[in-house]
Amino acid sequence: MALRAMRRRVQILQLAIHLYKTYRQILRLQEHGGAQGEIDRHFAAAGREIRETANGLYGAMVKAGQFLSLREDLFPEAFIKELQQLQDKVPSVAFSDVRDAILEACRQPMDPIFNSIDPIPVASGSVAQVHHAKFTSGQTAAIKVLRPDIERLVAVDLATLRHVARITDRISTVRNRLDLIALHKAFAATLTREMDMRAEAGHMKRLRQTLASDERIVIPKAFEAYTTTRVLVMEWIEGTSIRDTAQLQAWRVDRQAVRDALLGAYVKQLLVTGFVHLDPHPGNLAILPDGNLALLDFGMVAEYTSDERAAFRDLLQRAYLRDMDGVVRILQNLGFLQSTSNAEELARGLQGLSKHFTVADLRDLFQKHGFRLEARFMLLIRCLGMMKTAMTTLTPDETNWLEVLSEHVFPIMLSEANGSIASV
Repeated sequence: MALRAMRRRVQILQLAIHLYKTYRQILRLQEHGGAQGEIDRHFAAAGREIRETANGLYGAMVKAGQFLSLREDLFPEAFIKELQQLQDKVPSVAFSDVRDAILEACRQPMDPIFNSIDPIPVASGSVAQVHHAKFTSGQTAAIKVLRPDIERLVAVDLATLRHVARITDRISTVRNRLDLIALHKAFAATLTREMDMRAEAGHMKRLRQTLASDERIVIPKAFEAYTTTRVLVMEWIEGTSIRDTAQLQAWRVDRQAVRDALLGAYVKQLLVTGFVHLDPHPGNLAILPDGNLALLDFGMVAEYTSDERAAFRDLLQRAYLRDMDGVVRILQNLGFLQSTSNAEELARGLQGLSKHFTVADLRDLFQKHGFRLEARFMLLIRCLGMMKTAMTTLTPDETNWLEVLSEHVFPIMLSEANGSIASV
């Protein structure tokens, strides 16, 4: 383990040195009026080197690359595009390597609890893998278990990245553009939370409670008696992807109803409860044969305060009314804008966005006007982008998304005005 840890440290430090050299080249090009295409090629090369190193190391480095790919407020498109190609799919480890962790979670021999556990995982990521299982009662389950030694490897990676952040923070040309110490702190907190299976079980339980009135939304139940910090045992969800058009047609699923259920659930999370599942990509959305929609994978969540939720509601109202000066004031109150940002110019930029704007359009505005967002707000923007993708997949012919959104938001606005939002 010690030799493996040393090799990881060396590879990460070598990557940091190469990235710094590339960064110096980019600065020289920018200072001397270099062509934008040449600058973009250097940024792309930096992103590609991170991606290739991360794919070789797995663990925290894959997660670090994915985390950086969210920061469209900090990095240019050429860099982001390379990191967005990172796939959190890695070869699985043998069942014998994770069996002890599952046995510890059972607190007794597995035979009285499980009839069977498929030794071949149905999914394998850089941090954990998932096995299909069947209880002796006949009920099916999913067992999510951390990869062996992942905690120690992640600790090595985080310590090395923290060392790199502290060193580069002493370099003024880096410090003036990027707060790498703050980035590291946010990433470490996100990853640590995502690796705690007991915390994920708690997230599932909380969302089951807050979305209990949404009959079309299914949250799997965690079996807490067999869940530890390393192992999560939960209900097995048998469904299909939102992209599986043939199966949805065979089941006669009302895709617009599924879309409305998804949108309603997220509007409620964001504007009412404040506790939000932040990872609604197609792999984490399953449509059941009865047309209900299941949310999966609860490692990435965030909580937003009552003041922030009120600001979000006001923001949506101002945007709907095309009151972009009002939108900018709210963004300032949320602390998203730096003191050097030009509020009037930003309002004009927002006014110029079409009804069909993309996350990339927002990214360009963020970079132009010096937005600085906490990680949980960038995760939220990413979440909204994935939501738009999911809804477009379900109802590709829909064009008036603002109207669709307003149908779900306005009842909450009215409830808030009547002082009864808690009952929505």
